[in-house]
Amino acid sequence: MNIYKNTKLKCSIGFSDNKFLAKMASDMKKPLGITILDRNNIKEKLWPLSIDKMYGVGSKTAPKLIELGINTIGDLATCVDERVKNLLGSYFEYLKSEANGYGSSFVDTSSFNPKSISAERTFAEDENDYEVIKEMIKKCCFEVSKELSKYKKYALSVSIKLRYNDFTTRSKRLSLIKPINDVDSIYNAAMNIFDEYYHNEYIRLVGVGLERVIDESELDDVKVENTSLSMFGEGNDN
Repeated sequence: MNIYKNTKLKCSIGFSDNKFLAKMASDMKKPLGITILDRNNIKEKLWPLSIDKMYGVGSKTAPKLIELGINTIGDLATCVDERVKNLLGSYFEYLKSEANGYGSSFVDTSSFNPKSISAERTFAEDENDYEVIKEMIKKCCFEVSKELSKYKKYALSVSIKLRYNDFTTRSKRLSLIKPINDVDSIYNAAMNIFDEYYHNEYIRLVGVGLERVIDESELDDVKVENTSLSMFGEGNDN
């Protein structure tokens, strides 16, 4: 409720001891609510849901399961039907385990290799104070620069995203003449974009994005291009 009170943005939250149940819980009280889901209450809250609502069951598989009498998640959780096993193959035991609340809570980030990085902030109230907006842009720049350094990356493009008080969202991208990853360079590029096309409108959200992200090892292979500025993503995307 505090999120909605402060930002007017609705969100649903799921709590559990594993990823699957947390994901399922987050969908249960949309657009605004909190759900706690664990092995103690899955029979009441999870099992009655139709099988096509189960995360991991695709739109092509669900009708086939229904044909075999698997209409709900609970049906799959208690299933011993060989026909269902043959349909799902090795995926059967995995889905059945998830449906019984024994999913994994492990999050593997070792192979994450970002091709773009962004940070956004929503104001508590619609804002048109230049200094306040500038300070928020600076905070976003610190975030994205930190992520670049974490993964030993550089960026060849910087973008600014603004969502106005009517929820129209517009973004502008600047292609750079050389790769950057330090916060000062990112901030200077972001402010160059912002100063060019911001005209004292009230805005709700500001974001900074980095694209054309490359590895540190690729720096010597980068072909420098002319700087260019382009508008993209106009319209409503709330």
